Amino acid sequence: MGADTPPIVLVAEDAQDLAEAVLARLHGIFPDRSVHVAETLGAAAADPEARIVLALTAPQEALATALAMAPGMPDGERVGEAALAAWCERAAGLLDEARALRERLWIVDARAMAEGLPQTLNPERPSRSRRTEPAVPPPPLVHLLVADRLIRSDARAARLAAELASLRSGPPAWRFDAAFADRVLEDWHATRTEIALLRRTVLLLQEAADEALARSAAIDATGAAQREARARLEERLARAEADRQQREGFLGAEILRLSALLADERRRLLDDLAAAQDEIARLRSSTSWRVTAPLRAVGRQLRRS
Repeated sequence: MGADTPPIVLVAEDAQDLAEAVLARLHGIFPDRSVHVAETLGAAAADPEARIVLALTAPQEALATALAMAPGMPDGERVGEAALAAWCERAAGLLDEARALRERLWIVDARAMAEGLPQTLNPERPSRSRRTEPAVPPPPLVHLLVADRLIRSDARAARLAAELASLRSGPPAWRFDAAFADRVLEDWHATRTEIALLRRTVLLLQEAADEALARSAAIDATGAAQREARARLEERLARAEADRQQREGFLGAEILRLSALLADERRRLLDDLAAAQDEIARLRSSTSWRVTAPLRAVGRQLRRS
């Protein structure tokens, strides 16, 4: 490896589950460079010639992963605040380290790179949009939306997320519309509240049925009136249970619909990015010196770096 091809060092301590897929992408983007992994930014910085790639999960995904592992979520407000505070401290520390290495540091969205979204790290070898499915799925959609609202509602978290976005190279894995996210969460909480009330109703009806049966047994309920009362109670119980199941089915369908909307938006982004990459490739293949002169100048600059 010559002096004009500095090594690439990957740091993925905050995206360990996606590190293998990110490393494979880096080998494809930089086929002529040595690519290896360092445990921390400090360890990566020890090589003064290396270009460092810091792979981070998006703020929403990092926070959503913590929320998904916490008991009582997505309704646990204190759990959310604690997870947000922990993320802010981690993000602030990473930004302090990143500022000192800014001249030779690339920050990338780990999931976007792992899933094959086009990257801009090497203009001489632009990557294509060939989406893959990493071994680690993203957190549930509702946790992502809760995390997005938590970040937007906290001034420090919003500032840290914006600064990380400004330093990021390449596309993000997630884009959220605030109004859409808030509307979905309101519907989610309203539906959960209604289901809780239905479950309580079913429990009360079951208790009433049990009491009626106990009284019937005590007085040797053999008459038609007792049998009719019992049948009515059981019928009400069955209707309440069917209503609860219907509501839960509606909630599941709504989550699938919202997931499909998010997937459609991501596919649209992939199409736009692929079109841009094709346009860059067309310009690079042009024989016009007026078109290719700026690209050759960029290439010479990168080879000197």
